[in-house]
Amino acid sequence: MGQLTLQEAAEKLGVSQATVRNWMKNGKLQATSPEGRRIFFDKVIVNALNQKIAEGEITSLQQRRNKRAVSGNFIATRYVNYQPYLHFATQVLHIATTIQNPYRNQIVLLEMALEFLMQTGHIVADIADMECSAVEGYMQNHFEVDAPYQVLLHQLVAIDSGDVDATVITQLRKMKTLGIPYIEGEDFLGLLYMALSNLGERKGKGSYYTPTDIAEQLTAKVLAGVVHNQSNDGDNQPIKILDPCCGSGNFLIRAFLQLRDTIDEKILIRDVIRGYDNDSVAVALAALNLVLLMRERLPTESLSLPMVDCRNTLQDDCADAGTCMNQRFDVILGNPPWGSRFNREQIKELKARYQTTESSPEACSMFIEWGIDNLHKGGLLAYVLPTSLLHVTGHRKLRKLVLEKTNVLAIESLGNRFAKVFAPAMSVIFEKADLNRDQKQDQKITVNGWDYDTNFIPQSRFHSNPYYIMNVQASSIDCRILETMKNQLGVKFLKGHAEFALGIVTGNNREYILETCPDDGEVVIQGSDIFKYNYSCKKKYIVFDSARFQQTASECKYRAKEKLFYRFINNSLIFAYDNQQRVSLNSANLLIPKLEGYSILYILAVLNSRAAQFFYQKTFSSIKVLRNHIESIPIPPCDFTIMEEIEHNIRTLLNTEDAIERLLIYEKIDSIIMEVYQLSNPHKLRIYDVIEHVKFLGGTKRC
Repeated sequence: MGQLTLQEAAEKLGVSQATVRNWMKNGKLQATSPEGRRIFFDKVIVNALNQKIAEGEITSLQQRRNKRAVSGNFIATRYVNYQPYLHFATQVLHIATTIQNPYRNQIVLLEMALEFLMQTGHIVADIADMECSAVEGYMQNHFEVDAPYQVLLHQLVAIDSGDVDATVITQLRKMKTLGIPYIEGEDFLGLLYMALSNLGERKGKGSYYTPTDIAEQLTAKVLAGVVHNQSNDGDNQPIKILDPCCGSGNFLIRAFLQLRDTIDEKILIRDVIRGYDNDSVAVALAALNLVLLMRERLPTESLSLPMVDCRNTLQDDCADAGTCMNQRFDVILGNPPWGSRFNREQIKELKARYQTTESSPEACSMFIEWGIDNLHKGGLLAYVLPTSLLHVTGHRKLRKLVLEKTNVLAIESLGNRFAKVFAPAMSVIFEKADLNRDQKQDQKITVNGWDYDTNFIPQSRFHSNPYYIMNVQASSIDCRILETMKNQLGVKFLKGHAEFALGIVTGNNREYILETCPDDGEVVIQGSDIFKYNYSCKKKYIVFDSARFQQTASECKYRAKEKLFYRFINNSLIFAYDNQQRVSLNSANLLIPKLEGYSILYILAVLNSRAAQFFYQKTFSSIKVLRNHIESIPIPPCDFTIMEEIEHNIRTLLNTEDAIERLLIYEKIDSIIMEVYQLSNPHKLRIYDVIEHVKFLGGTKRC
């Protein structure tokens, strides 16, 4: 009987190990007899549970699944510029779903590749009957396919006539009737491959193909004016360009189109443009995409094919044919995978190899480190990345490495541009610094796409930020305001002067969160209940018993005489006062300030102020309010009389539910906090400009 460890069961089910333990506790999943302290599960039982969750039979468990467990097929609507391709891809996907064949995806892609090769004149049909499918003609040797193209097509799929039966041929003939045109520069093969692939599998690999317009713009920027490198002996050598995670080759397509009028096409595919990817189908498509762009057919006497290789960039040391992976490149560009999953052995190896890895290796972070290491001095790294790399604490080692080893040339916000991906993206261009020569006095970074016009930020400013945070969302005047707030005489911080605690993780809200209050129950506060200063009660109840829950803080923290609740998931600071000893769920964390000489109500006023929100927004730009964020917010000095005035206004605000009156009192408190921070009028105006309207003020009294 097959056995799975706790980690293996969690990976199979697409949940955390803590969730698996909770399902055990609730009887949803039964463990076999443990060996010592290790827990094992029957593989058959885990597979059966996974199937039921996937089919929607157990919706309560489905809600706990990791987003990586999402599966299915979809059309990446933002991937191509030629919009009719979206309709064609939908039609092909509909036809493909009727094909029952283990090579279905490759056969469908082969059909399209052959069609495009015929349309571009790379292969010639020598039969009059053009009603047959392209695969049909290819299998029956009715096409003139020269040796180089045979190699390319064999890389895509190695099949013979026995692998393609009459039912498959019927569906391929339907595809032929669609009349799908080849449009130069558009990656329909990649679009189709994404549509045919399972979404869950691609999420597990962190594979999100880059929309054509993004790839086009970034490639144009990084290659602008770059044609040749001057070697040490004075000879002009072609530049070397690499996409180390090329997918079906969208960035390689852009590079080819930009350079082919300057560099001979055969030199481009033989010496200049190179791609790596660990997906063999994607690699075959990338090579085909480059060949389709060539104006002349590949010479029959040569097997000089595009240099696109199937390998694991992060872990492979050497390429085939004796080509070493540690060769240096002039330009490395692409869209590294985000959030790839690694097994235990891979994690161990990657931690030993890359200095930027933390407890859980992040693929895009390691691709940056790999890229910097494999560039020539002065070479350019151009990537599409998640913006979280700029500010998440777990990436501090990466940011330190980037600041020390590169000149950051450009950072541009791209917003939420990837279908089915709910994380904002950015493009970056780094230049590998020559540490043996005098460094530039202070590299100016070109920043675009945030809430101000094009800005030029000195790279040095990030060195002094906590965790090397690259707060590009802050303009020059914003930074002066932040410095004023941090360096005010007498300013204090909550780090070392406060207690923090997480709200309750029940492990099963359906069971433990109640609509009516039992005799031994009490109100429980959720994140959505919290507003600035007050919290409301949605009349949800809980019977507090820490032994039954998946995670709780010490009860004494919930029962503190005074404390502050705050929303954990939000891009705003939202703190509410509590003196009722309420408990909360994990969407509402708690803070107990212990800053000598400062009352809890004064701390509450500071944290809810526009000034603190400005500091948080311009320093961290996070959608999660973390402990280290709160600890970093400057608490300005305040004399007793002003503090008393603030406290009086807060008590009045806490006891009124009139929305207009609450707003007026808030503005009065906020104005006093501005004065306490000793902000100049221009600085105040800038803060008001950024945070014009107050959010989450609410209009309800504390319950």
